[in-house]
Amino acid sequence: MNETASFAGPAIGGLLVALIGPAAVLLIDAGSFLIAFALVALLVPAIPGSDVAEETTARFWASGTSREIAPCCGGLSESPSSRSGGRP
Repeated sequence: MNETASFAGPAIGGLLVALIGPAAVLLIDAGSFLIAFALVALLVPAIPGSDVAEETTARFWASGTSREIAPCCGGLSESPSSRSGGRP
């Protein structure tokens, strides 16, 4: 199935671009992503215990990884809360 989709997908996309134009195909593509987003938001239950995300974020800032990527990302050497004077 995956190989068929890999082969047929671009062909169908090219056919649609030829038939209805690239702008319309991009709008259809964007609409399909919005529908997928809405379905996930409505049908996938939230994961209980959002403390995991906060703990992971705190561990990231404490690990020093942020200092390693700072040269390419415009100075992420401080956590967002320390840059804003302690406010989240």
